[in-house]
Amino acid sequence: MKTEQNSIISSGTGRPIFLPTPPERVEAELNALLDWYRTDRYRFPSPVTAGLFFAEFQAIHPFGDGNGRIGRYLNSAILQDLGLKRISAVPLDLRFFRSSDHYYELLATTNSGSNYALWIRYFVKEVEHAYRLADRQANLAPVVNKFTRPSTRSVLRWVLGGEGGWFRRGDFPNPRKLSAPAVWAALDELRRGGIVEARGERRGRAYRLNSRFLAELYAARLPPT
Repeated sequence: MKTEQNSIISSGTGRPIFLPTPPERVEAELNALLDWYRTDRYRFPSPVTAGLFFAEFQAIHPFGDGNGRIGRYLNSAILQDLGLKRISAVPLDLRFFRSSDHYYELLATTNSGSNYALWIRYFVKEVEHAYRLADRQANLAPVVNKFTRPSTRSVLRWVLGGEGGWFRRGDFPNPRKLSAPAVWAALDELRRGGIVEARGERRGRAYRLNSRFLAELYAARLPPT
């Protein structure tokens, strides 16, 4: 816990936005916040509860350093605890960083402890926007649909949905009952296209997603700076 008074500084101006809880009151206020979460977390919609917790945690600013990072970690943990699926894969922190001046400005409006409307509207909007961004980045249909052969598209969907480790032709579940030559041809087309890499001889050959393909794919899908 902090032993000296700290402050929240605007990244844009470098000026203090507000003074958090004094050190002597930190433990009591932090315990009160945790008690509130345990007893009232389902009183509001999940993003609202998470937004309220985040604002209060930052208002307490309980540690000498790292309050922003710990607060954002707790934010993801709470959103997951409240049922928001795959929140760890959602670029919510990126949204906060991209609008940092507005983020701090609206966070400061909660300092009185009585008015959270502007902050919660911003917070919920950013959660929704981050999910939309993650969904757009995860949509690999254009990658699949550029192949004309149904067999190649079927194999590629399965490969992209896997864990990325090595696999053999026989591991493909083949839901469309494709012939063995069709599966071989699909894997060969994906190998020539640089999407999978291969090792070993024909019958014992193993495949996996090409790391270079993945790097280029996700670099192209990052939002502009």
